[in-house]
Amino acid sequence: MWSDDQGKSWRHTSMLRFAETDSGAGEAWVIELADGRLLGTCWHHNLQKGGKDFPNTYALSLDGGRNVEAHADHGNHGQSTAPGPAADGRALFIYNQRKYGEVGVWLALVKPTLTSFGLQANQPVWRAEKVAQKGNSADFASWETSSWRSRP
Repeated sequence: MWSDDQGKSWRHTSMLRFAETDSGAGEAWVIELADGRLLGTCWHHNLQKGGKDFPNTYALSLDGGRNVEAHADHGNHGQSTAPGPAADGRALFIYNQRKYGEVGVWLALVKPTLTSFGLQANQPVWRAEKVAQKGNSADFASWETSSWRSRP
């Protein structure tokens, strides 16, 4: 969404789109990178009960959001995602991992391009020592407690 007249009127476009039926976005974010590009990211989840989430999605705009030039999976399966701008057109991307792989909070450094999310580093910054949930569901309603510790 943008305004060319200091907020008197607004225009908008859709940045994140999905080809998969029965899918949706959770926690979609759009940030401005240091080089002026807009980066949109989201948790791309399956709306079918029991369906496996899709790899998360990103999109890039080179003109302030008027046009979306790139839209693709960025390759990881994380939940509760959030990006933040870093130097030189890069971004920090933090996300929870509670369904696939090592459970914890992860931080990635990315330099997105029109063809790639540009993953430069990706590692856990906090790990769950013990994850307690009811049954095999990792959904919020199944959480009971968890104990966290810092990763050295």
